[in-house]
Amino acid sequence: MLMIRTIRQSDYSNVSNLIRTAFANTANGYRNEAELVDKIRKEPIYQKRLEVVAENGIHLVGYGLLSEVKVVDGAKASTGLVLAPLAVEPGSQKSGVGSLIMANSIIGQSTLAINSPL
Repeated sequence: MLMIRTIRQSDYSNVSNLIRTAFANTANGYRNEAELVDKIRKEPIYQKRLEVVAENGIHLVGYGLLSEVKVVDGAKASTGLVLAPLAVEPGSQKSGVGSLIMANSIIGQSTLAINSPL
């Protein structure tokens, strides 16, 4: 059974390995996504509740991080969330794990206040 849950500090090392493995065999290859996650965790706007893992009962098979972003267009500014990285271990790709992480992230944050111009 697959469970999506908020990350724990004890997951950090496994998540770094999962990210490296997930991106290593892609068309663009690994581009320091795990190090980016480490940097985001140190930012003042980082919110642990926006970082999730997918666990299959044995080990972690997926990971997703929502981060706050500000989009500025002239005098207008909007704040939103971006899901990146989204990583699934190669053996679990194309099985719906990434979709479940995305759905959980969207549904779980549907009550989050987002500033948006009218």
